[in-house]
Amino acid sequence: MMDSEKDVLAAVFEQCGKCGGSILRVIATLSHVAESCGITNVQIESLLHICYFACRELRPSGDDSSGLKTAFLSIVQGDGDFVRGDLCDDPFAIVGQRILGPIALVRLLAVLAQRNALGGIQTLRKAPQGLSASTSLEHIQQITHPDIIRRIIKVSHLRMNERMRKGRKYSTNEEGCEDFPYACVAFQSVAELAAALLALDMYTGGVYTDAIRGARKQLVVALGNASQMALNLRRYQQALVLARCSVNEAEKASVDDNIEPSITEKNKCRMDQAYAGLGL
Repeated sequence: MMDSEKDVLAAVFEQCGKCGGSILRVIATLSHVAESCGITNVQIESLLHICYFACRELRPSGDDSSGLKTAFLSIVQGDGDFVRGDLCDDPFAIVGQRILGPIALVRLLAVLAQRNALGGIQTLRKAPQGLSASTSLEHIQQITHPDIIRRIIKVSHLRMNERMRKGRKYSTNEEGCEDFPYACVAFQSVAELAAALLALDMYTGGVYTDAIRGARKQLVVALGNASQMALNLRRYQQALVLARCSVNEAEKASVDDNIEPSITEKNKCRMDQAYAGLGL
């Protein structure tokens, strides 16, 4: 295959990744307004397989001598983000599917749990009326099985740790990679996934508390780190909101969350810096 053809395919793969990420972003956002938008349980159940697919670790099958299958999977289901940090007034980002998949899936599970509909899926004898033809009763029962949910939680922790490492890499000029807009997006995505896990824990009545433990500290630290990146970029309003949220979440923590007082002190200092930047 000629280099020009590879370039065209790479561009196509990149657009596929952006489209997939955009779909997951819409799903995750809609999960926060499911009630006010009238989104039904069966509609949520119809979306589960899309998010579940984005969470999976996929490997190329069969012959891949050209490397195209590997390239496709690495771009479409990789950790690449599309970030326009140069848009200072309204920065724009499409987060990679590797982190957005778990975010969207855990959010959907949390909404079903909030409606007391999550556990009942396992007892269904036939597919709910209106379930999308692209999925099945067996599929939604698999995704919502307690063992699979625990596996999803485990994957979520792994993805959060990956993103935290990546965020720190881009926030400290490690290997000459300093990129504050990218680091800010990375830290915010960790915070979003951690918050989704905490919501799932709350709405399931603590069934998965042991598996989810550690998410609150991730949330507090990630919000604080994102606030610092926003300060570095002089986005003072954003920095203030992020630091304040981190402080508020730390106040909800238990001893088991192991959140050091110094973390809260740092975030209070960030709030003061943001206030100063806003002239307040």
